Amino acid sequence: MKKTDPPITLKLTIMFLSAAISTSLNLVLPIREVLSILGIPGPAGGIAVFGGFIFTFWIVAAYLIAGCQRLSCLSTAILIPSFCMLFSPWYGVVDPPWFGIYGILAFTVAGAVVEWMYRCEGGLKSLALGGGLSNMLCYLVTLIAIGAHTDLWPPQAFIPLNTSLSFTSGLIGSLLAYLLIKTGKV
Repeated sequence: MKKTDPPITLKLTIMFLSAAISTSLNLVLPIREVLSILGIPGPAGGIAVFGGFIFTFWIVAAYLIAGCQRLSCLSTAILIPSFCMLFSPWYGVVDPPWFGIYGILAFTVAGAVVEWMYRCEGGLKSLALGGGLSNMLCYLVTLIAIGAHTDLWPPQAFIPLNTSLSFTSGLIGSLLAYLLIKTGKV
């Protein structure tokens, strides 16, 4: 039996639902408290440690469930900060008032990288590397934006550590999404 492509309304529903789940996890999980216990300073430590599971996983899952629909990674990724900003300003920064654009930019990069990597090479390796790079770049864009506008930076020793953690988290999140989707667990 030939596998059929899901209808566009189902694909859109998958993208919106994945972004909503990701946003909900970001809003309800005690990320700041866990980072404090682990001794990992912010800003953006949550993306570094948990971004692969909270964000990258859902971006990749939507992409795979939607049949690798063109722009589905990008669309899902852009929806995540958009939904988050319905509840509060991006990272609480209100000056400048347009600071939330950085959230959109960071996640646009994240979605584009995953989709581009998978489309160029295909396969598990590309998806894993794309997930790692995507979360790492999302972390770096967010970190630089917060630092540039608020002068809040993690201690210098933590920047390489958090950058490495962000890559690893994204890699694991994308692999986990791939394995769960391909084995039919999601």
